Amino acid sequence: MAKHNKPAIMVDKNYRWNILFVRTNHEFKVQKYIEIFGISAYIPVKKTLSQWSDRKIWIDRPMFPGYVFLRVSCREFFSVLSHNSIISYVKIGDIPAFISDKQIRQIQKIESDYLEYILESDCFTCDDQIRIISGPLKGIEGKILRIDRNDYFIIDLPAINKSINIRIKKDMIVTI
Repeated sequence: MAKHNKPAIMVDKNYRWNILFVRTNHEFKVQKYIEIFGISAYIPVKKTLSQWSDRKIWIDRPMFPGYVFLRVSCREFFSVLSHNSIISYVKIGDIPAFISDKQIRQIQKIESDYLEYILESDCFTCDDQIRIISGPLKGIEGKILRIDRNDYFIIDLPAINKSINIRIKKDMIVTI
């Protein structure tokens, strides 16, 4: 009896993290819709304390309101656009913007650890390009926005014109 081989499945390995611009407060609806297609969708969230009339409650809110990151191939690119909450892909000129895997990992580190540190240094100056060399955010690069008691380290995301601010200890960073 002849052995039947399963047909080889062609896998498109050209997946990139594209950025969808969606109606504000519809990010999670869009994420559920996209995942129906078997496409990875990611919404970085931050926990915020919300005051209700009788109590306070922690709520997950999008870190970047109005944006959903999705990992799609060229073949899947247009298949998700039919939802009425999706406005368009974010573009730079006529070219769809994308976020690198490295930037997505940086956002995920910040989201999962949600750490605040204090920078106690006078050896750094504004606009210094820096890299974190230790701790859970090791490897992330960015620049210093300002130097004061509440020093900030900035992760720039130029494709969506946004930044993430976190506080960090001086011994955890180096200039690059």
